[in-house]
Amino acid sequence: MSLTALHSPSCAYYKNELYVAFYAGEKECVSQRVLIFKKDKGKFTLFKQLPIGSGNPVLMVFSDSLYCCYSMFTRPMANNVFDLWKTTYTCVQDLMSEKNNKYVLGTYCCPRVNPYYFNDGSLVLPCYDEGIERGVLFHFGKGRLMERYVCMNDFPAIQPSLVHKNGKFYVFFRNFQRNLSYNPSECYAPYAELTFSTARQLVVFGSMKKSGVPNHNESIATFNDREGNALILYNAQKNRKELTLGMLEPDKQGMLVTEPLIVLNETTKASYPNCCFNNKNQLVVSYTAYEKGINHGSAICLTTVSSKYGKVLSRKYITPETLGGIK
Repeated sequence: MSLTALHSPSCAYYKNELYVAFYAGEKECVSQRVLIFKKDKGKFTLFKQLPIGSGNPVLMVFSDSLYCCYSMFTRPMANNVFDLWKTTYTCVQDLMSEKNNKYVLGTYCCPRVNPYYFNDGSLVLPCYDEGIERGVLFHFGKGRLMERYVCMNDFPAIQPSLVHKNGKFYVFFRNFQRNLSYNPSECYAPYAELTFSTARQLVVFGSMKKSGVPNHNESIATFNDREGNALILYNAQKNRKELTLGMLEPDKQGMLVTEPLIVLNETTKASYPNCCFNNKNQLVVSYTAYEKGINHGSAICLTTVSSKYGKVLSRKYITPETLGGIK
């Protein structure tokens, strides 16, 4: 069988060159592995292939090198996706060193969304422990040991994503409740205020709150642009439809809500967004694009948006055909 299930991409610029990582398999969690492509002269070509059983890649730039964070299965792959993801560990691999040094961050843990970068060169990599359904943050500081922090949320919420707004840090989550279709009023992305002090090496999670951002158990990604605006990528409709870029703002009651700016996808469904900025200050968003389901054939789309967020400038696809003879 060929690799037709392409999913969960991440994108990053390293030395002004665009890299995109995603996992591909015969089906989700069947013969899958992480593939890393590099854009060269307008085309995406294979740069590196990670071991069978790897998934959920996130690219990050740290200490003048490009790293890939990814999860690895601890048991043979099968069709029971949920059980597999509950028993993974997270690796970090230096993609640019000759030895491709690899480190293990944590067990039963998955990365998913883009890192949050601080001005001092440090960063936070958001992850989640799907076994206990909690957010996990890894802080990589210049010249310091890595720190790990866990959000003690009181209901299932995974895939945390960091954003800065009005002098405060917030962490948004994917709403992981299973019965949302029976409770439409609960279809929102939860968030919490975050006290983060790099000087004191301290993270304190506030209580979970209800946002005005719709979420039907779908991935989201928050980030700040170079002007400091707080933005969010989310599905405006259920069933992973209308992947939307929005601006985060507080309403009159102080709840964070989203002001929609532009819909990114042209396929029926789009999910698992990740983003970065190019040297023209244009937003580049990678996501899974498909019509039915991932196992029915999916593609990785990289969409470039104008610097004022008013127009989609281009959409480039990596499809199963792009993978050629990779098996």
